[in-house]
Amino acid sequence: MVTIHVVAKKTGQTVAQNGNQVRLIDPSVITADIPPSQIQSIARDGNRLVVKLKTGEVVTIENFFGPDGAATSDFVIHDVASGSFWEAEYAASSGELTLVPIDSPDQLLDASAGALPWLPLAAMAAAGVGMGVAAGVSSSGGSSRGPVAHAETPGTPSAPGAFELLSNNMYGLVGKADPGTTVTLTRPDGSTVTTVTGDSGIWHFNPNPLADGEQGTVSGTDSNGSPVGPLGTGVTDVTPPADPTIEHNGAGELSGTAEPGSTITLTLPDGSTVTTVADGNGHWSFGPNPLADGESGTLIATDPSGNNSAPETTGPMNSTPPDESQLNVDQNNQHGLSGTGTPGDTIVVELPDGSTVTTIVDENGHWEFVPNPLPDGGTGTITEIDPNGNSTGGVTTGPSDQTPPDESQLTVDQNNGNGLGGTGTPGDTITVERPDGTTVTTIVDENGHWEISPNPLPDGSAG
Repeated sequence: MVTIHVVAKKTGQTVAQNGNQVRLIDPSVITADIPPSQIQSIARDGNRLVVKLKTGEVVTIENFFGPDGAATSDFVIHDVASGSFWEAEYAASSGELTLVPIDSPDQLLDASAGALPWLPLAAMAAAGVGMGVAAGVSSSGGSSRGPVAHAETPGTPSAPGAFELLSNNMYGLVGKADPGTTVTLTRPDGSTVTTVTGDSGIWHFNPNPLADGEQGTVSGTDSNGSPVGPLGTGVTDVTPPADPTIEHNGAGELSGTAEPGSTITLTLPDGSTVTTVADGNGHWSFGPNPLADGESGTLIATDPSGNNSAPETTGPMNSTPPDESQLNVDQNNQHGLSGTGTPGDTIVVELPDGSTVTTIVDENGHWEFVPNPLPDGGTGTITEIDPNGNSTGGVTTGPSDQTPPDESQLTVDQNNGNGLGGTGTPGDTITVERPDGTTVTTIVDENGHWEISPNPLPDGSAG
């Protein structure tokens, strides 16, 4: 496995990563300890930078390229044996990557550092650096950077005399000071550790010398011997937030839960990102869904201290609404309101007063409300919502009829060898239970008469 270091440009924090697959959240400087002679190719693949080694190993850096095709991060090769560094420059016009010698990856965090001249691959080969650079996806326009300073890099040196704390989390204790300032952290037990501010104006302790919940004090001495600080670190938070969970991923919204107050970052397939914040109950949502039908994205939760959760995939977005032909009402009476739908979907009934009741379609495709939530004669509207949040249009229940049949109309006027018959309310169903518990049914005709022939009752018995 290749040794890889990832430093966020915004803060100078070293970002934790495992293995040869790196997923970037913010523009970063990535340094890989690889002998140049072992590199087979470096290429762009969509928003990824892919480095193939002659050993067969592959290093993949997700979100290296932005949605406009420009490289938003920097990739540096470190030859440990010689101590030299090479930066991979990307030209969007040709899709080619060219290695450029640099003094240190730290200069890529410094807005005042000018770009060094490009070194053609032919010169690399003459220098004994065996590598091939594969062309990736080309786009119009010039080089993604060209010979200009990294003016967009947030790691600008502090104003003279400034001494700041930037973050205190799982990625380290980080701040700003004049380059060359010696910074000392005093821990709760009185012990101290020191570091020196780099040319970028960033100082950092990584890993964080403070334990979760601890507080310390940082002070410094600048290059002229003048004291700066002290500053309190505040309470250390090195605990990552829980991974975000996903509740809906449909056309209406992408939503779920996370640590309250955490920032949810969604990385889209093109490498661009959108963010939202989990509310006080831990609920977050993007609406309408930024993902297209069938697309998947990656979610990361970042707590207020800057700790990141592990990435969580959204799964494919599904904008297909439930099959409305499966949504039916088969009972709306004194025994309840029920019907059919797609198993696992949610049934929402809006009552005449505007309130709603919900239930879930069971594995057999059946749903019911007992007792009936509708008033006698009232009509409701049914909406079916699938697990992705897609819904059908409203389906009416029809008027609820919870008045039992008029029992005075129910008579038996024949119970003999010719059959069993009588009167009832037209359209009603007559059910006769036999002595053995089985039943037979018939419908009262338009004249109010019903009949079952032959007689379902055995001679001498009652039903």
